[in-house]
Amino acid sequence: MLDTIGEKEKTMEGPNSNHEKEPAPSSPHPPQATTTPQTPRRGRVTNQLQYLTKVVMKAVWKHQFAWPFHTPVDPSKLGLPDYHKIIKTPMDLGTIKKRLESNYYYSSKECIADFNLMFSNCYIYNKPGEDVVLMAQALEKQFLAKLSQMPPEESELTAPAKTPAGGGG
Repeated sequence: MLDTIGEKEKTMEGPNSNHEKEPAPSSPHPPQATTTPQTPRRGRVTNQLQYLTKVVMKAVWKHQFAWPFHTPVDPSKLGLPDYHKIIKTPMDLGTIKKRLESNYYYSSKECIADFNLMFSNCYIYNKPGEDVVLMAQALEKQFLAKLSQMPPEESELTAPAKTPAGGGG
């Protein structure tokens, strides 16, 4: 019985709260808890992120079934008015590719999580057996095959100097 009395207050405060008081939204968070996306990101270059860029993304991007995943889902263009009600965090290969190229990720785990989010979103929104689901499954199979050959230990690399675009002669 006591579980349901303060349930609303507890969910507003968070899962680890034992207090049944109103939350204080203006109270500052401790410095160690500020690892949210609102803080500036410090990406890096690692052997695994480099592998994800040069091997995994390259292969997945070129896959014959990758084209629906190259750009974000456009719900109005595709006639999917409920898409953003069901999929709260959209993800696509183009976004992952940009993030890899701009050193957005700090670790390979973040990048892998984005790939998995993209596949999960497809499986959640679409019905089993639909073409786009079959395409995602084939793409995910290739993703996992390439991922299995990734270097086992992640180590930071020194960022190479940027060369001017089209610098060939």
